[in-house]
Amino acid sequence: EHTASESFRVVVKKVSHDIQRGLGFAQALSEQPHVFSPLYVNMIKVGEAGGNVGEMVSQLADYLEQDVELRRKIRGVLSYPAFTLVVSLVLVYFMLSFLLPGFVPVFEGANLDMSRYPITKVLIRLSNLTTSIWDELLLFACVGGILYLFRAVLKTPEGARVSQSFVYKLPVIGSFIELTVMARIANTLGALVAAGVPLSEAFSLTAGTSGRVVVDEALKEVSRRVQEGQDLARALRETKAFPALMVQMVALGEKSGELNVTLGRVGLYYKRKLDSGIESLSAFLQPVIMIFIGGLIFIFVLGIFLPILGVAGNI
Repeated sequence: EHTASESFRVVVKKVSHDIQRGLGFAQALSEQPHVFSPLYVNMIKVGEAGGNVGEMVSQLADYLEQDVELRRKIRGVLSYPAFTLVVSLVLVYFMLSFLLPGFVPVFEGANLDMSRYPITKVLIRLSNLTTSIWDELLLFACVGGILYLFRAVLKTPEGARVSQSFVYKLPVIGSFIELTVMARIANTLGALVAAGVPLSEAFSLTAGTSGRVVVDEALKEVSRRVQEGQDLARALRETKAFPALMVQMVALGEKSGELNVTLGRVGLYYKRKLDSGIESLSAFLQPVIMIFIGGLIFIFVLGIFLPILGVAGNI
């Protein structure tokens, strides 16, 4: 009755109706897979089996709050570059559509040899595209087709693996993404292990939350090896997809029998590292963005200023 979202209100009513007709809480949630993830459903299932559903819901709330906070921080870092990029593209479009066409008659009237000004020739050709609606539609269609193909390639395992390997090698950005992935993995595993989910199942469920193909495959491999009886720390080490610190902390947690506590500490460590990584990434992106904007303006100024000097020389 107090849910603001109409679509979610319908989902909650369906869950309530399913429980009233005899389904268990976890089973009723599993009937809405587009809303409740397998991780969510499995934690509730463990709570039902142990008779502590209330405690399990509280743990889920803590986990979801941490995940939302992590996503909020990432969006906060990326929002400034995205906004700047959009504004830069709008500025370039404005200059090509309205500013440059005013200089073209001057250049043509002075009988300039435009082959001496390649930057200006390119800008004029781009400007001509903005004066024809059909050329613009064709350009947008081409760009849209390229982006569609690019996204289709990224959705394939090989394409995602290659692109993610490239991104991870980038300075500052690569280490930031790795911190993000490891923080999410540690938080998810800690919540599942604390809830009493078996280790092999916990790693299998976590495999869909990392956002990196190589790490997801490594988590599934760890799940398989743990099912076969291999030590968790050894399985993590042999996949070579996890930092040495995480492997060592997991080994300590196994020996002490407090794996959930250890994973929580690992998650806290990566959260703190991520906070400092956000500061480093922000400090890195700001000058890069300024250089990018300055480069665009410099190219445009050169494209107009050099021919004007040529006109003045002819006069």
